[in-house]
Amino acid sequence: MSTKLLIIEDDASFVLEVEMMLEGVRDFSIQVAKNILEAQQAIQNTPDLIILDIRLQDSDLGLNLLSQIKESTIPFIVTTAFNDPKFYETVQAYNPEAYLIKPFDKLTLIGIVDRVLPVLASDSIRYSYDGVFVKANKKYKKLKFSDINYIKAEGNYCSIFTDEGRVTIRNSLKRFFDRMPATKFIRIHRSFIINVDAIKSVELANNVIQLNCVELPIGRNYKNEIKKSLMLG
Repeated sequence: MSTKLLIIEDDASFVLEVEMMLEGVRDFSIQVAKNILEAQQAIQNTPDLIILDIRLQDSDLGLNLLSQIKESTIPFIVTTAFNDPKFYETVQAYNPEAYLIKPFDKLTLIGIVDRVLPVLASDSIRYSYDGVFVKANKKYKKLKFSDINYIKAEGNYCSIFTDEGRVTIRNSLKRFFDRMPATKFIRIHRSFIINVDAIKSVELANNVIQLNCVELPIGRNYKNEIKKSLMLG
């Protein structure tokens, strides 16, 4: 079942940014309200979570919405571009789940969503003989093993880096590594798995590995295994 998310925001570019942040994280059904009236109507649909900009164009503050949202008991995240301590204190009286100053990063938002709406297990990834299928927007996108440069642990998530960009999934690095082909991928650090075909150079003395696109650290506990896997003596 998809998670119903209501974004109350009159800036279309910010709405798109939030949608991109949440892409692939879980199955969201997103509704957007651009003004107070649309927001009041959308709240009646009882979304699972609301992301609210309280400075809409048709209202100085939009605080009249907060009373309605609080009474509905729907969890909500307040966002604003204004770093105003007095306004922060006013908003805190309505008990938001978080108060975010724009711009904020992807993992900050994902972490709050996970805290507010925890999930027990991930269904965002499937494995095949030559790659993985990552779920985003109700469909699975295939990433071939040969196209993956490296995977980075980020809290309860992993980010998969390819030449085309980055995809974030809800999965532990260990769980991901256990399902990857051992002949193609090695773990070089508690936070990194790399594709051996992407390696450009290895500097054991300096504890770094240079890939096609980035330089990554070698963890002390992984050094011997790296030497063995790459037959470096």
